[in-house]
This record gives sequence, structure tokens and C-alpha cells, in this order.
Amino acid sequence: MRKPTDRFEAWAYWRRAIAGEAVRIDQDEIRCGFYRARKDGRHVAISIDLEQALDDAGELVGQERFVCLVDGVAKDAERVWPYCCAHPITQDEHDRLRRAPVVTDLTRAVVV
Repeated sequence: MRKPTDRFEAWAYWRRAIAGEAVRIDQDEIRCGFYRARKDGRHVAISIDLEQALDDAGELVGQERFVCLVDGVAKDAERVWPYCCAHPITQDEHDRLRRAPVVTDLTRAVVV
């Protein structure tokens, strides 16, 4: 029987980083959490979570996989992680970035 990764543990790295602890940044090991990265000259909100297919007994019935959303659009977590791993943000900041308007005319000042 395969036990799923503990959800609390899956998010531990991000919680420690948000709390201000010095955490080792590993570009090869994806971690759940809320992050930001730059895309087209602006910061975008990134969320990474662990998807787990479980049976009624709470055991894995398939492979665990990371689900990554960049501004709400699904992306490959392995490709996004190196760009955001050093920039954890709070969930409030993530939500603020998601609500921020996309500006195509960069000559105008926008306050968010």
C-alpha cells in the first residue's frame, strides 16, 4: 500500500520561507506554495500544489503530481519552478497579483 505525501509536510517549505526562516533553495526539487515570477515585464502569481489520487482508505491509487498555475493557467511545474523558487509570497500577495490588471501599454502608470 502506498501512503500519500502528508499535505502539511508538502507545504512546510513554503510556510518556513514565508515565516522568514532561511530555507535552502533547490531548483531541482519542486515545493508546494505560492510564488511570483516575472513574465512579460510584470510579476505573475504562481501556485503549486500536489495532486493525489486516493482511494476510500486514503491510499494512493496513482502517481502524485504537481499542479502549477501561472496567473490561473495550468503550466508544467518543472519548467516554472526554477523561475519562482526564490520568490515565495503570501497567499494574500498571490491573490493581489491575480486581481491586478494586465497592462499592455507600459507607458502608463498603474497602481495596484
